[in-house]
Amino acid sequence: MLLFVAKISPARYKDSQKLKPYNIKEISEYLLSQDNLKIIIYTFNFIAIIFLNVYNFQNLDFCDKIPLFEKPILQSLVSFIAFDRAITLFKGLKFKPSEMFEKILNGIKNKKESLK
Repeated sequence: MLLFVAKISPARYKDSQKLKPYNIKEISEYLLSQDNLKIIIYTFNFIAIIFLNVYNFQNLDFCDKIPLFEKPILQSLVSFIAFDRAITLFKGLKFKPSEMFEKILNGIKNKKESLK
């Protein structure tokens, strides 16, 4: 996300000497931190779901296209929660393919030795 913002931003903080005193890079990194982005996404989904629930429960009819957004919003929230959970689990994972491969080779070697 930071690379995307750095490339499309009209304020080229990497190249500009005039902008260095403003610490735009540090501000961008703080604002677009992983936790801040999660809060923004969860908040947007929460507000959208509350709005859809009020719309459905009150039988409001001011726009007939609003119910079309319910399923995609809920699916995007569930997808984001699953993705966020998977990333969190991968960070704590202690699985190393090289160690697994070594264990398999040792198992095969031990079996060969036991057959002799």
